[in-house]
Formats: sequence, C-alpha cells, structure tokens
Amino acid sequence: MIEHGGVRARLRRWWGALAIAAGTAAAARGEAEPSPVHARSRTSWIYPAPRVSPQPLGYVRAGHALARRDADVRRGAGCAAGWVAVQPQGFMCLDSASLEQPRYVRALHDTLSGAGPLDFEFALSTGTPAYRRVPTAAEWALRELAFAPVRRFALPPDGAAHLALAGAALSPDNGALPWFLRTNGSALHDTERELVREVVPAGSTLAYTGSFEAEGRRWLLGTDGSIVPADRVQRFRRTSFRGVELGAKLQLPLFWLRGHGADKYELGRDGAPHIVGRWGRLTAVALDPAHGSATRSRRRYLKTGEAGANGAPLYVLESEATVVAERVALPAEIGPTSKWLRFSISKGTLVAYEGRRAVFTTLASPGLGAVAGDGGASPNATPLGTFRISVKHLSDDMGPEVRVEGQPRMAEVPYAQYFDMPFAIHVAYWHDRFGEPMSGGCINVSPLDGAFLFDWTSPQLPPGWDAVLAGGAHGLGTIVRVVR
Repeated sequence: MIEHGGVRARLRRWWGALAIAAGTAAAARGEAEPSPVHARSRTSWIYPAPRVSPQPLGYVRAGHALARRDADVRRGAGCAAGWVAVQPQGFMCLDSASLEQPRYVRALHDTLSGAGPLDFEFALSTGTPAYRRVPTAAEWALRELAFAPVRRFALPPDGAAHLALAGAALSPDNGALPWFLRTNGSALHDTERELVREVVPAGSTLAYTGSFEAEGRRWLLGTDGSIVPADRVQRFRRTSFRGVELGAKLQLPLFWLRGHGADKYELGRDGAPHIVGRWGRLTAVALDPAHGSATRSRRRYLKTGEAGANGAPLYVLESEATVVAERVALPAEIGPTSKWLRFSISKGTLVAYEGRRAVFTTLASPGLGAVAGDGGASPNATPLGTFRISVKHLSDDMGPEVRVEGQPRMAEVPYAQYFDMPFAIHVAYWHDRFGEPMSGGCINVSPLDGAFLFDWTSPQLPPGWDAVLAGGAHGLGTIVRVVR
C-alpha cells in the first residue's frame, strides 16, 4: 500500500535502529560503542572511500549526526583531521564534522530537534533582518528603519502566487528562549558582538521551528539558528491537497479538475444535459472505463464513473476536465516492473508507473515559460525529455544560481529531486494552484505528494542522511519523462 508523508520520521527510526544494532554488536565484542559523528557544516559530505572524490554519496547537515561503523580515524587525501566510517556506508571528514558537539552543532541540533521538512513552519518575508542574537528595542528600531512598513507590502505580478497561502495566523504557542540566545549569546558565540546575520528580502521565504517572546516582541527561530521578528513575516498555511493512489478502487482513465472545478451534468429524458451539482477544484474523478461520452450543441460531455442521487450517470464537460489516460509509451530503459514518472506540461499531471501499471497520479505545476516549439524555450520553462533523478535533498534552499543581494530566495524547499540541473521535482509550500504553470521551470508538487514521491523514487536516502546522489552503490535514479 502506498503511504503519504512520514519520511523523516521513518528515516530517523531506521537510523536509531542502526545505531542500536551497532552498539549491540560492539557490546557483544566487548567494545565500547563509538561516539556518533556530528556534522558541522550545511553540507558535510560522505564519500565512498576515505578520500575526497568527484562523486560523493551524499551529505549530512549541521545539527545532525550519524552512527559510526567503527571507532577508527583513518588518514586519506583531502582531509587533515582524518576520516570516520559512518552508517550505513561511506566516510565523513572530520574537517567538516566532529566527534564532540561544539556550541554551534548543539544549538542547531536543539533547533532542528529531529524535525523533518514537513515539520518546519514556513513564512513569507516582507523584508526583515535575520538576527544572530536577540536585539534590544533600540537596536531593532534602528536596524529596521530601512524597511517599508508591513502594511505597504506587495509583490510584483510575477510573484503574486507567493501570496496565495500567505497570511495565516501564527501558532499561539510560544516556547522558551533558546539556551544559546540567553545573555546576549548566539548559535556561534557565548557573547555575540555582531547583530545581523543577513537580510531576508521581501518576497523571500523562510523556515522556522519555533517561536518565543523576548524584549517585548515575538520572534521566530530559523532553521539556521538565527531569529526574525514575527511581525515582519506572513505565515503560510499548509495545503492538504494530495494525489490519489491507483488500484482496485480507482484506476485510469480519470480526470483532474484544475482552476475552479467543474459542473456535474445529468442527461435528461430529452437527452439534454442539466447541471445537478459541482466538483471542487483539485479533485480527481473516475471516468467511464468504456470511454462513454455525449455530444450536445457541439459540446462534448464525458461520462464519469459516478452517479447522481437518482442513480443516473454523471457527466463533465470535456473542456473543463484534465484527462489522464491509461495508455502511454514505455521508455526504452524501463523494464516490466521498473519505476518511472511521467509529467505532462500542458496538462499539469504527474503519474507514477511501475512498468505499464499506473500506481499514483497527482496535479503538479510546470514552469511559467514557453517550451521549445511554443514560441521558443525560455529560462523558466520546464525542459522536455527523458531524464534520471541525480540527487535528492530532504530540503534545499533555492534561488538564482548566482546569489544576488536583495533577490528573493526560497528557504528549505522540501523533498527536492533534481532530474536536470537546476530543474527539480519539489514541494511548493507557497501556493496550491497545482496543475497550472507556476514555477521557474521546476515541477511543483504539494507537501504530501512531495513526501510520497521522495520515498518512492530512487536513489533511496540512507537513514539519517540529508541528501543522496545517484550512481555507484546507490544505482541509477528513477526515470522522469517530461512531455508536452
């Protein structure tokens, strides 16, 4: 059975089981369990051998730790402090990791608290500093003079979609002031001399794991240990949209309803269509397996698998239905049970297959730009072709490849699966207009769908890791076919 969500929780449980197993084996040999290794940078890389190489296996982010396979510290190229063997495979360099928990690592560990991407809260910045430490009222009043009042905040038309889910009320529960922010401290220092870590431009997003009151103001604790004033952001509400599992109860063909939904029709005794209700947007409805239809006044109506209150079959106007059919061309690389994904740019539909059998379908948003052949390809168009997933991140910061000061970025984008750099299948927590062109070229999916797809595709993320690369021991990535 296909399940949605819970990826990080399962991964952490598996990691815990591995750590326990390692400790049990060590105890049976009369050895002390080796201490875990703690990541100290945003990307503490894991390599297949104790040396730096062009093809790492994945990475662990600061605040997270991995169990070790033994207590040895090995020498190897590219690492002055030595290499340690980690679970379930590979080696980490102690130049970017530690066998102890320095202040920064402990602060981020307590900030993240084992949370996964869907446990983060997300917000839209109206323009705000991100502070290293808690500022006084005089300090923040001075630092925030350069920012426009929140009431005047507005995004340009091409960024208006980011407002779709923004503005939800903040959670009422406040936590305690984090230990590392007490007595003028920061995640890095006991006494922090610098105040501002960075500016979060208007239109950027941020992720946070908690909130607290200090100096007469409410603050949000970012995933990097910095803090932002709660009154300078707009929280995103979480969409509940998810795709549908295909099996005995629901099979192709079916149709999705994008935009504003569609009317339900019955055919009267005179054969004329009459509206008897309405399906809501982002709804999947089974079609008649025999492909029944009716044409009235040059308008074609598709027969659905549903019936009205009187038992009569329901119909939908063909022009309002986004149909997902059951017949597809199988990529040459695909075997009879191999997993692969098919995304239609024009329809905004994504289908997961095992060979020729469709097992899951959902709505997903392509890029806003025209694709090749539609007036010329543009930078924010989703590329056509057949690709393989090359790298998967539990969450990834996204934006221009070259970071430009003041240019918006998207923080901690969950479940990013790159198939043709810089294009990825990833969660969009800032809108719920799935199936419509919305992205800069990537394929946007809902949080629940992103979690499912991340768990379903290859390469599989090893327990406790934050990213994994395809190739080598991890095998080939899942095929992604993007069609017009």
